[in-house]
Amino acid sequence: MNLASIDLNLMTVLDALLQEQHVSRAAARVGRSQPAVSSALGRLREIFGDPLLVRTQQGMIPTARAKEIRPLVEAALEQLRAALNDQQFDPLTSTRHFVIAQADVSAAHFLPRILPELRRQAPHVTISVVEAWSNEAVEALQRGQVDFAIGVFAPQQEEFGSKPLVQMKEVCIGDAANAAINNGPLSFEAFLRIPKIILERRDSGTVINSVLSTAGHGSNVVLRLPQFLGAARAVLGTDLVVVIPDAMVEDLPDRDLYSVASLGFQMPEVQVSLIWNRRYNVDAAHSWFRELTCRCAVAI
Repeated sequence: MNLASIDLNLMTVLDALLQEQHVSRAAARVGRSQPAVSSALGRLREIFGDPLLVRTQQGMIPTARAKEIRPLVEAALEQLRAALNDQQFDPLTSTRHFVIAQADVSAAHFLPRILPELRRQAPHVTISVVEAWSNEAVEALQRGQVDFAIGVFAPQQEEFGSKPLVQMKEVCIGDAANAAINNGPLSFEAFLRIPKIILERRDSGTVINSVLSTAGHGSNVVLRLPQFLGAARAVLGTDLVVVIPDAMVEDLPDRDLYSVASLGFQMPEVQVSLIWNRRYNVDAAHSWFRELTCRCAVAI
C-alpha cells in the first residue's frame, strides 16, 4: 500500500476508536464530530480490509485484526509524537501535568514522599489524582485518561509497563480500647468472629476480601467502604476492625488512637506497583516522572 495515499489523521482516529471502542467517545477524544469519526471508520475498514470494530449487545468490540494492529498503531503514533516534540526535557522549566490513578490510602502514603522532591526538581510540574482501584485504574490507562496508576494489580498485558514500588503485609487495626485485638496475632477463627469493615470499590477489593469470601456468612462484615482512610476513622470508638497494609499504619492521623494486630494466618504480601501505558516509553517527561516516583518510593 502507498503510504502517501493514507491520511495520518485516520491513524489518530483509529487509535481513539481502539482505545474507546465507542464512536462518540472517540470523537470527543480527537475533537471531531461523531459523523466524521463514523466516516473515518468506514475508510479505515476499507484500508485494512477488516471491520475492525463489531457492534454487539455489549457494545463495540475489536476484531482479531484490530487487536493485532492496536499496539503497532500506538507505538507508531508515539514515535511520531516523540519526533515532533522537543525531547530535551528540562524539569526546572517544564509545565507538564501528570494524572495518577490511585486509592486514597496510596495517595496519602506516596505523595508526601514524592512531592518534596518534585517541588525541588520541577517546581512548575503539576499533578492530579483520580481515585481509582486496580480494575478502574487499568481501564483509565487504556482509555488514556491517566498517565500512571499506583496500586495492587494482577499481571498486566504487554501494553503496560510496570515497576514494583514496595511490598507490604496486611495488619488488622481497631480502636485502642478494642480488647479483641490487644492480645497478639489473630487466628483466622478469631478474626472471623470480630465485627469488621471491608474495603471494596465496584469490582475491586483487597486481598483479605478473597480470603473472607471462602468463609461465607461467618465473616461478620458490618460495613463496606471504598475509602481506606474513611474505614480507619470509622473503627474509632467502636468494636469494629479493618485490615490495611502495614506501611499505611504510620500514615494514620492520631496513630495513638489505634491498636494494631498482626494476622496469625497465611496471607500473601501486597505488592504495590507503578504501571503505565508503554506508548509513553519514549516520552522524556514521562520517563523522568516514573524514575522520580520509583526512587522516592524505594527510599521510604
